[in-house]
Amino acid sequence: MKESAIRSFSLLLALAATPAGTALAQHDQAIEDKDVKVVQFEDLKYPQLARTAHIEGAVVLRLKLDRNGNVLDVAVLSGNPILAHTSAQSAKDWRFEPNDQNAVILVYNFRLEGLCPRHIESSQLLFYPPNFVAVSSCLATVQP
Repeated sequence: MKESAIRSFSLLLALAATPAGTALAQHDQAIEDKDVKVVQFEDLKYPQLARTAHIEGAVVLRLKLDRNGNVLDVAVLSGNPILAHTSAQSAKDWRFEPNDQNAVILVYNFRLEGLCPRHIESSQLLFYPPNFVAVSSCLATVQP
């Protein structure tokens, strides 16, 4: 039993020493708020389908950055698929100051509040540095 545990531990050490293990360790490295500086962000409207279906919630994205702070790739870490798709599409147009991790965590929070006047679709985005985005809208009113 002890020998098996030693072999398992040795295998883990060997994997950690490989380039793939190193890449995984870098990917899992925490990104501190002080390392996230937004240069440009894009407006985002509450998705109509989510609004009609009364879908709310948080979406967490991990953005991979190039050396200039442009977004190369977006990974959805959590969130409703409709809200996540809209958030990921918007995040691709954001720009950041480059950081050592070449990555940023971005959190969107979608909320529906109150009722909209007839025929008006209202949506508001508020950005709270360093990486929090609040998107709100009112509930669609049903026509009698």
